[in-house]
Amino acid sequence: MRPGGSKDTMQSDWSECLMSENPSKFCPTCKYPRPLVPCRLCEGQPRRLGPGFFVMDFLKALRIFVQSGGELLTGAAYLGKIKLSLLLNLLLWVVFFLVSLLVLYPWIQDLMSFLPAWMSWLAAGGGALLLTIFAGFFLFAIPMSLFLGPVLDPIARIAEEEALGWKLPDSGRGFMAETWDAVDTGARILALEILALLICFPLSLFLIGIPIAWFLASFLSGLAWLDYPMTRRGLGFRQKFQQARRHWALTCGLGTGFLISCLIPFFGLLMAGPCSAVAASLVYFEFEPVSGLED
Repeated sequence: MRPGGSKDTMQSDWSECLMSENPSKFCPTCKYPRPLVPCRLCEGQPRRLGPGFFVMDFLKALRIFVQSGGELLTGAAYLGKIKLSLLLNLLLWVVFFLVSLLVLYPWIQDLMSFLPAWMSWLAAGGGALLLTIFAGFFLFAIPMSLFLGPVLDPIARIAEEEALGWKLPDSGRGFMAETWDAVDTGARILALEILALLICFPLSLFLIGIPIAWFLASFLSGLAWLDYPMTRRGLGFRQKFQQARRHWALTCGLGTGFLISCLIPFFGLLMAGPCSAVAASLVYFEFEPVSGLED
């Protein structure tokens, strides 16, 4: 609860502000209705928000990701609240590995049988396995962020509350509405990922395809995790995508943190999901307010 305000008042203010077109009602830092006391992040002073030099934004998001991992492991607010998320993170890795091995890998092998004769070396040289791993990098953020949402979203909320110094208002939309929004967003991002895969598969045969594939994978992975804080603020998919596109370096830095964490033994198996959820909530504080974007 915000200092000085009752829960009923807070809920009423939040519902009214969601329908308001007046951006001055919102704190520019946290993008929630202005609290009765300043956010701990800005303490009444305006912060510089929005995209800056892309290299610095990219590194800033990576730094936030690393700090989120350390905070999850040592922060008192998370003690006893991340055990289930760690277990489910590991379980999802096992399921995704089996699906990739038993479904995705054979499908890619069949697809490679249509390659021309001069490219047969790719199939014989383990190309199907490499392309399976390549596809997994594109696709894994969606099942993890979507299916672990019920256990990761509360952790992400804790991260915001710790940063702001007050209890987050409830959107008033209800669990089912927020769940449907997450599924809808996940399906749209998945469609974009499949399109990106179709573009990057042929490019992966050439060196130029590597940076393009990494950029697309990191951007779409970052967008998948940013769905957590954006959904809490009642944004539609077009608003989510517009904000991620405007702050593409921050989004890619977040997505790169997730992709790299998946490659780290043990850490990725347990912490990739929880760390990404927390980092997304904190990275979003660096975004400009959503005023002016149309859904």
